[in-house]
Amino acid sequence: MSSVAKRMETSGVDKVKTWIDDMRVWPNMMYGDIYNFLVESKAVDGQQMKNFKSLQSFNYFQSGNVGVTTHHINNDKTIMFKGEVRSSQTVSRTNDVFVLCNEDGSIVNGWCSCMAGQGHTCSHVGAVLWKIEHAVRNNLTGVACTDENAKWNRGTTRNVEPKPLLNIIFKKPKAGEDIMDSEEDNNIPGSRDTPMYTLDREFKEAVNNSKLLPLYNIKGTTASKSFTCKPFTKDIIQEDHAIIQP
Repeated sequence: MSSVAKRMETSGVDKVKTWIDDMRVWPNMMYGDIYNFLVESKAVDGQQMKNFKSLQSFNYFQSGNVGVTTHHINNDKTIMFKGEVRSSQTVSRTNDVFVLCNEDGSIVNGWCSCMAGQGHTCSHVGAVLWKIEHAVRNNLTGVACTDENAKWNRGTTRNVEPKPLLNIIFKKPKAGEDIMDSEEDNNIPGSRDTPMYTLDREFKEAVNNSKLLPLYNIKGTTASKSFTCKPFTKDIIQEDHAIIQP
């Protein structure tokens, strides 16, 4: 039994003997469920996690660091997920990740064998959550899941081999692009584009239409200040100095 499993005896993981690879019964986990767990849920001291950094764990998944994810359905209908996530520091080491969620996709808790795993919301836990969310969003789960779709669960890791820096392609996926579906075999560090805007109203309109709006509404944060502050200048920045997102 791994060290993380020993710390989880109260969750019942130590009693699980069989893990099932069947995406058809995965719950409908959405972005809001992940946000509520990583940011809004309570820590052991009763305070909100506010682990905004773990939202970046999306890149762990997109970079091909999450292995096959299996599950076990408990007697109370909660679902325990088990996954392996490759360490960002040492590619030869993987971390054991366990996530407990309800039938509706809401997340109860998470654990990881990494040093930050006892905090329950490390990036490795987040990476497994993003994998589940990706599968749900792309209709890879449910009773209509085919054998071809099921194979996707086993193919979400990339082989990482040492290469000369000259041969490594550094690429940022475009908005909405899933580089996990790309057939290119590159060491691609996943990240999301950061758009620039020429007008203050363009920026605020984009934020209001974004799923990240709750982050900008948290008073006292840098994001909130950038959203509510007055424009520094009324001059219009030339468009050729900015990237405009349609």
